[in-house]
Amino acid sequence: MAAVSAATAIALGGAAGLAQASQTSVAVPQAVSATQQAEAQQAARALLSSSLAASLSASERAEMNKIASGEVSAANR
Repeated sequence: MAAVSAATAIALGGAAGLAQASQTSVAVPQAVSATQQAEAQQAARALLSSSLAASLSASERAEMNKIASGEVSAANR
């Protein structure tokens, strides 16, 4: 389960994604480096190819597929 949390945190922009869930203020988009984006894509691909992918909802899988393919920046999540 920790691997899912770590992969999701990376894919969702690191700690920003986790902090956003607990705060009610408006989140300001943060820029991510090319390295961070590549890591997010790799984490999303790893999650999607793991047995844990079965526990994702259809919308979560769709979002992870977009991140994995580079269609959307992890900074926008």
